[in-house]
Amino acid sequence: MSYVPSADTGRQAVCTLNRIDICIALALAVIAVAWLWPFRTTLAFLDRDEGIILQGATRILHGELPYRDFFSFYTPGSYFWNALCLKVFNDSIMVPRTVLVAYGMIFSVLTFILARYMGSSRKAAAFISGLLLICALPARFVVIHSWDTTMAAFIALFCAVHFLRRPNHWLASLTGCFTSLAILFNQARGLGFLLGLVIGFPLLWWKLKRRDMRAAHFITMTTATVLPLLVTAVFFALHGSFRAMVECLLWPLHNYSAANHLPYGYITMSAASWNELFSSAPWQERAAHYFILSPIVLICALPIFTVMVALWCVLARRDDLDREQVSVAILCGAVVLGSILSTLVARPDFLHITFIAPLFFFLLPWIVSAWAAPFHSLRKLEPLVAVYLIIAFAAYGLTLVWPQRNSGVLLETRRGTLRTSSPEAAVSFIQENFPPGSKLLVHPYLPLYSFLTRTSSPLYYDYLQAGMHTRKQFQEAAAQLAQVRPESVLFEPGFIQRIPPSWPNTPVSDIIQDPVTDYIIQNYRVCRVLGPDSEVPFLFMVRKDLDCEATLANSSRLARASAR
Repeated sequence: MSYVPSADTGRQAVCTLNRIDICIALALAVIAVAWLWPFRTTLAFLDRDEGIILQGATRILHGELPYRDFFSFYTPGSYFWNALCLKVFNDSIMVPRTVLVAYGMIFSVLTFILARYMGSSRKAAAFISGLLLICALPARFVVIHSWDTTMAAFIALFCAVHFLRRPNHWLASLTGCFTSLAILFNQARGLGFLLGLVIGFPLLWWKLKRRDMRAAHFITMTTATVLPLLVTAVFFALHGSFRAMVECLLWPLHNYSAANHLPYGYITMSAASWNELFSSAPWQERAAHYFILSPIVLICALPIFTVMVALWCVLARRDDLDREQVSVAILCGAVVLGSILSTLVARPDFLHITFIAPLFFFLLPWIVSAWAAPFHSLRKLEPLVAVYLIIAFAAYGLTLVWPQRNSGVLLETRRGTLRTSSPEAAVSFIQENFPPGSKLLVHPYLPLYSFLTRTSSPLYYDYLQAGMHTRKQFQEAAAQLAQVRPESVLFEPGFIQRIPPSWPNTPVSDIIQDPVTDYIIQNYRVCRVLGPDSEVPFLFMVRKDLDCEATLANSSRLARASAR
């Protein structure tokens, strides 16, 4: 039975939703869909990670399995989830991108509901939900496993909050089930969330004497967490790929962080862009740029602040606070701590911190009202803070939505029509000259092209990243390429220039030594330059023992026949 304070305690009881709250939640859902809907058809910036999950889902639909038939260091959840969506609805990029819109809607609604449960006013709860809508999904509206695991973890946290209010086996099993899904979507972030639960619940048992949470409840929660993981392990064992799965899932411990290790809150930006914004510009423009980007600083600072508040709740005693609200704050702080730790060992740039924003945004109005209450001078600053947040987040939101609104170039692909900021010559070229199902290597790192054009890599690897994939893996890929000997490849020589701003810790030796690139240069010659000569974004290359025009004409004839 949940704790309900009496009227004479002076504490603020946990809020119960009424019809007005439900109407506001529905309105927030509509606003979220309206705000995010244009993003689903826009490819303003070519995100190289987006095609990883989508191409893997396509390979699953063709009967392949991750780890056994193609390399992946992700847990299999996002692959099978997106494969299911593509199979049930439509084999189009619009399907998983519409799922992202649904994620944004759920983030907004659950943030509002949880904020109201923490006793926040309707205005404050709707306000913080709006801020999350502006800064979360639009910051990186791409189909990647990070949003899947955030969605699962957020629902698990929502169930855990309800479990704190009314402990029962049903809510315990839901919390465990969605925690397991979070792990299956992303092993690092999912395990970080699980670590938070493992820390948070014992703290509540010790600090607040929550004897209403019984051992049987946690047995149910543990069972619901472990069972989907066991089913997954048995599935891959029956298909002869359990050992390969374990090796691939442990692979990031030794390789991922090498190239992806960054300072906390790192902003991916080239040196030229940084100098243009903050060094060479007039001081008025620099001040405006700092102001517009200040929400990024807040987003990166807030999870640390949330953990500190939770720690204070554990160490200090505040009789004026509702016990259920303090329970939620402690559990949320523990979960955020686990998520931060998982991010620190992976890639702690500001985008990966943004991924976990739904896990703590709902707590902010309560923190302000509960912890600033004794300081009357601070309460007087609340209107100014609110004005700053409105203007700063609105400006930041405009920088996120502006490229989407100015992407007027239509890109017709085999998996839907998208709007881009500039023509994608490579996609058009592939579709004109290669029929669906063709084996075409796109090297080194752009599986999204394969997904959009319905082609696939002839190798075990859909992409290769210097400094992250090992030298042995590059050599294996080069050996497989020498064995397969495809007639043509699509090569991006300029990718090396993208490494320093995105992966600044990549060893120079790994950038220089690329056996796959060496094999391509030695055995293929340039047949077409796809894009402006000044940029040379992609080179269409044909084996040196083949005639360029004859090979291209033959593949074009097959593509036209397939189109008919």
